[in-house]
Amino acid sequence: MKFDVEPSAATWAWFAGLFEAQGTAAYHRTARHRVRLQFKFTDEDVVRLLHARIGGKVFGPYQYRYRDGVERKAFWLWVSDGLDPQELAAEMWPWLGERRRSRLAEFALAPGQAAPAATPNTAADSAPL
Repeated sequence: MKFDVEPSAATWAWFAGLFEAQGTAAYHRTARHRVRLQFKFTDEDVVRLLHARIGGKVFGPYQYRYRDGVERKAFWLWVSDGLDPQELAAEMWPWLGERRRSRLAEFALAPGQAAPAATPNTAADSAPL
């Protein structure tokens, strides 16, 4: 990946921590089933900082009112569109726990694995980590 300013080890550790807490890997249906890393945040400053440091795309804010009539807190979505998910996974790998490593390996994102093949999207592919 090409960055204007190469992220530091501390930035990658921070990114891995965010991924451990709120990250998801899924096959993106509309992008020819490419793997996408994504986060959903209710704190705009965090998603904007992530975008500034790593790149990707930000969508939002979104706000929903559910059947109970209560309006939920606004949220933003960060996605890895335009970035190589294999390279992102490799950079945060040293700081990930076993559960996240295992889930990324299911998407062929573990270091040394072949690039993910395009596969049909299923409910299991989109399940949160």
